[in-house]
Amino acid sequence: IDHGGKISLEIGDFKAVLTQTPHSSLANNTFYLTTFLARLMDEAIVITVIETGHKPLYNIACVGETEVWVSSDSTTVTRIDLHGDVKEKINTNSFLTKLYSAMENRCGLDMFPGRPIDISVTKKGDLLYSNRVSESVNIVKCGETKSLITTKVSVNPLRLEWIPLSLHCTRSGDLLVHIMGYSVLKEKHQIVRFDGEKELKVIYPNFLDGLRFMNMTENNNGDICVSLTTADHVVVMDEKGTVRFRYHGTNTMRNESFYPKGIVTDSQSRIIVSDYNNDCLHILDQTGQFLGFIESCGLRKPWGLSVDKLGRLWVGLCDSGEIKVVKYLKPYEN
Repeated sequence: IDHGGKISLEIGDFKAVLTQTPHSSLANNTFYLTTFLARLMDEAIVITVIETGHKPLYNIACVGETEVWVSSDSTTVTRIDLHGDVKEKINTNSFLTKLYSAMENRCGLDMFPGRPIDISVTKKGDLLYSNRVSESVNIVKCGETKSLITTKVSVNPLRLEWIPLSLHCTRSGDLLVHIMGYSVLKEKHQIVRFDGEKELKVIYPNFLDGLRFMNMTENNNGDICVSLTTADHVVVMDEKGTVRFRYHGTNTMRNESFYPKGIVTDSQSRIIVSDYNNDCLHILDQTGQFLGFIESCGLRKPWGLSVDKLGRLWVGLCDSGEIKVVKYLKPYEN
């Protein structure tokens, strides 16, 4: 079925979507097609377990298929390989960060210590991290760190404080940044799309109010999928910010309330969400239909999620500091 820029292939109970997406690193008339046809395995399997040395382990971001950046509540972001060997360390601390954190500690605030709030990886494999103190998104290239986006300038120079929170590098190469701004009466939120340093689009999500933290990803159809960690549900909206559906979890065989953390999408537009309270992952299709759980891999307190170039799922376990690389897809057999 051709929907103009998107082709759906249906074979029995299996469905794949080919999405035509502009590829920013190539010429304007060249497009990237996602064509991997696979179905969910009856039971996912753990390929390997990686000891990261980061406890608690919050954010993870794959680099290719053999390495991953990890961050915790420290000011160090580490790149490690499948064997747990450290390849690179980035210290995000500075004198200003130390001073700011010390002032917050004395005031009893300490909402965001000097650690990076979130991390992501560009299509070229460069590390990105959001920094509260400098109100910026920084990029690390060849071991050197520089400011890529300064939110207090690029978004609203009159605002006293705009904090860049969650980050997501899209398949097209754009960067999505969730930015929370403080005002006298309440907090305000924006999701801003950037091409490098250039601001492309601003979305004002009307479902975000107050002090809200979230993780986000972009699906193949352009939907922005948001895991609201302080509201215990998932929201999926279109590229204009219109809410398409919400997911509050399912009570099927669950012992605790749904507590979403990490969120990713795969090559077939499935949405995968880590459930911290119930030690499992929820899998949805792009319309919000529940497809199943990944719960047989010993995923104790799952948080960060990332998908590598081979379609494997990397799951960060918050309390243990481990990453489990999980195979959950198998090719369709004729």
